[in-house]
Amino acid sequence: MDNFVPGSGDPIFHESHVNMERFINEFKKRSRYSRSLEDGKTTITNGESHYLVERITSGRKTENKKAAREVHSFLDQIFGEDEMGDKEEFEHAIKNGIFDFTTIRDEKGEILSVICSQNVDSLKSSDQMLAIWYIATKEDQQSKGFALELYQSVYETALADARNNGKGISAVVGEAVDEVEGYLNKMGRRRTYFYNQVGDLVEIPFPQPPIDASTADEKPPEEHLMIRFLDEKKECSVEEILDIIKTLFYQYIDPRYDELYDSKKEADAVKKRTKALFEEVKKKLSEAHEGKVILLSADEREEKRKELEKSGHNIIEAG
Repeated sequence: MDNFVPGSGDPIFHESHVNMERFINEFKKRSRYSRSLEDGKTTITNGESHYLVERITSGRKTENKKAAREVHSFLDQIFGEDEMGDKEEFEHAIKNGIFDFTTIRDEKGEILSVICSQNVDSLKSSDQMLAIWYIATKEDQQSKGFALELYQSVYETALADARNNGKGISAVVGEAVDEVEGYLNKMGRRRTYFYNQVGDLVEIPFPQPPIDASTADEKPPEEHLMIRFLDEKKECSVEEILDIIKTLFYQYIDPRYDELYDSKKEADAVKKRTKALFEEVKKKLSEAHEGKVILLSADEREEKRKELEKSGHNIIEAG
């Protein structure tokens, strides 16, 4: 765990750019909107309905405050105040470019949908990953296909970022709750599993690292790690998965957050707990038969369940 910082060293595989372009084109075919770009602003149109797709980037202090306030207020309504932290954290993230908020707004400027994403450097290779943390849409707007439009936008941003940095893209990754598995399967992302030494299929645990010092000693909520590799492989090594998990966990203890803590002691408590959680996951993965991990959609998992039950084995879900 000493090297818990981004690094480089592996060759760059630009074939991933071609695959990312293919994914983007798939989104375009599924879209119900036409897109236009004018004065740096993207508008999506369906009949008489027009919406602005906007990536929030750092600007003047007043602009950052306004953007943080709007996004935070919107997400509070969707997820609740306890889930989202302080507005100051959002402003800090926008100011320092830690992660991206991309929004869809109506013609009055009201936010209708938001995606939070991040182009992150692998800790072990020269590749980047696209981390999608969450997406939220107003309840009365959820049948309009906004999620697909936001996915297209963040994929385009990730591709442009990788090209500008001369890097490949290894995977689209993120944590997810049960309710969104079906939708994420449609986007090509799958949960992660391994066979243990007795033949049961075990989901890889993904405990959420603490978001601040007050939660460092609490039992972490368990979510599901869901991945789409750019080369569409459905099997990988334990080492590859550990790199992904370590990279995601690192985002919670990015040094750019340090100034938000009241003391170095608080920052150190979060870092210590995050690293301990990683070691727990690493220990669990040491049980993997032949060091292999497989990716499964919900339907694929049910087929596996039927096979396993015939031989007296089980699927052990995370959480």
